[in-house]
Amino acid sequence: MRSHRLATRRFETQMNRTMPRAAFSNSREQELSILLALARFELECAGACDLSVMRVKNRPARESLMELRNDHLRQVDALNALIAQRKGHPLANRPDPSVLDEPLPSPLDAQPVLQRMLRWEQEGTGAYENALEYAWDLEARAVLHGHIWQQQRHVRLLSCGPLREWAA
Repeated sequence: MRSHRLATRRFETQMNRTMPRAAFSNSREQELSILLALARFELECAGACDLSVMRVKNRPARESLMELRNDHLRQVDALNALIAQRKGHPLANRPDPSVLDEPLPSPLDAQPVLQRMLRWEQEGTGAYENALEYAWDLEARAVLHGHIWQQQRHVRLLSCGPLREWAA
């Protein structure tokens, strides 16, 4: 969790250093920094899903968590494509649960796990919305908008359905 907070802080710091947003075109370094921070965030979310899947015995809840995990990995793929277009070094698309230095609660404590994952999805929505305040080409804007939609879908999935029933 600490690394997640650090990545979020680095992302916010990078965003706050910039001149008036969308007033000037982004530098390649700014774009790469933002895209890499978002990709790291997505990998951390996928890692959290991996940890949760290992603990959940309820089959519909496990399937929902795997769906979330796969969505996050697809988002990393899309961000990596944008990173490569900008001649950056894409991240390895392997979630690493060890990046979460604050362990998830035990499997018996489903509600805290669900609440933490819900908070991460909400933070992700905010991070993508902040990123869209910068000047991007049409392809990058479409990818970022699509990821906002995915984050919002994840919030809905975590708020109701099999995951909510599992945590009840």
